[in-house]
Amino acid sequence: MNMEGKTDPQHRKDNRSARIGMALFRMSQAIKKVTLAESDTLRLSPVQIQALLFTTHTRSDVATVGNFANTIGTTHVTAVKILNGLVRRDLINKSQKAEDRRVTLLSLTSKGREILN
Repeated sequence: MNMEGKTDPQHRKDNRSARIGMALFRMSQAIKKVTLAESDTLRLSPVQIQALLFTTHTRSDVATVGNFANTIGTTHVTAVKILNGLVRRDLINKSQKAEDRRVTLLSLTSKGREILN
């Protein structure tokens, strides 16, 4: 099927998966808009907010730089740059994993928890 059929209102009316797809698209756009508005208020970029959310909602033993990079689909170096900005603002702590010093664990600071609340 071509893209014209997917944007055709009649196709969406008749096709359940097309309606669901459009609903998910609209929800993602709404979430993006809310995130951008909140990020402006907090003076954080949307990806920095993602980093804070990742850190708070991920088990402490797997909240690592590498897993964050995988989650947002970027390189390790880019993830480190994003996280270092949050470390400088005292929102995230980075520490080496005791069992494997190559792994960097992430945790929120009290200031980071306050911002998320």
